[in-house]
Amino acid sequence: MAVDVECIGRTEKTHQRVFCSKPAWYKTNNAHITAYREHLSFGLNHVILPTDALHCTDILCKNANHVGLQTLNNYANSIVKLCLCSAKINIPVTAHNAGSKSVAGWGKFLVSLREKSLFWHNVWFECGRPHSGVVADIMRKTRAAYHYAFRQVRRNKNDIVKRRFANAVLENNVRDFWYEAKNWHL
Repeated sequence: MAVDVECIGRTEKTHQRVFCSKPAWYKTNNAHITAYREHLSFGLNHVILPTDALHCTDILCKNANHVGLQTLNNYANSIVKLCLCSAKINIPVTAHNAGSKSVAGWGKFLVSLREKSLFWHNVWFECGRPHSGVVADIMRKTRAAYHYAFRQVRRNKNDIVKRRFANAVLENNVRDFWYEAKNWHL
């Protein structure tokens, strides 16, 4: 049973990150799990159990089917491929966010500053984009505050991620812990 894995992105020769879609178990519901189990159960019923190799007790066995555990390796590989195939068919997968450049701390530090900056930019625009005056000064000040905070967040990205990771551990929040562990690129 062949399992094809679709990967998009650059090849390893260019040393770029390659995205491989994986099962998103956190997105599953009972219907997904049931379909996965049924598909896996059906497939396992059709996998041939190498009983000769399993029952062989001869340490110096010369039987071609038993030598080098090739039969057992093939058996294990077929089970792994079946699990992967069942997951690919029945479980939702992760999506590739090609244009996403998420910033650690965005929601906590930057959202309100961005909204305020955009509000005053729109007011400035509606006033005819004046070069001086109170509206122009407020627009420049809110934009500068947003851009300054954005640079600060980017500089402190590792500290923000470490803090979130530590909080997930302290609060015993398993899902956030593994999410942060997966995204920790230090």
